[in-house]
Amino acid sequence: MKDKREAPRASSSEEIVTLTDSATCVLREKLSAESSRRGTEISGMRLSLRSGGCAGMSYEMSYAISPLSSDIRQEFEGITLYIDPLATMFLLGTVIDHQRDKLSSGFTFTSPRATGRCGCGESVSFG
Repeated sequence: MKDKREAPRASSSEEIVTLTDSATCVLREKLSAESSRRGTEISGMRLSLRSGGCAGMSYEMSYAISPLSSDIRQEFEGITLYIDPLATMFLLGTVIDHQRDKLSSGFTFTSPRATGRCGCGESVSFG
């Protein structure tokens, strides 16, 4: 007789997002500079999604002095990300990178769950 157990569920220790080396380096610099500027330790970055933009949703990163009780915590080589649990289902598998070119620099988010992007790259849609 076949075993009909459920598939294992993802544990909270599994990575929701991945940071590239470039993103990790830039975030480390930004956190250090912001901590110095404010005169207080910034514990990490908060990652969430908000409604808006041409395609419907935008990624949002902000400095976090302390975690919220609901945050999901991920560590990357000394960088702490506090992830909004409401955004988790959209963020699973997302790769965060930082790119620089002659005219601009910024973080990019590549999500296997995204079904579309606006032309300017500022917002994303999920089907």
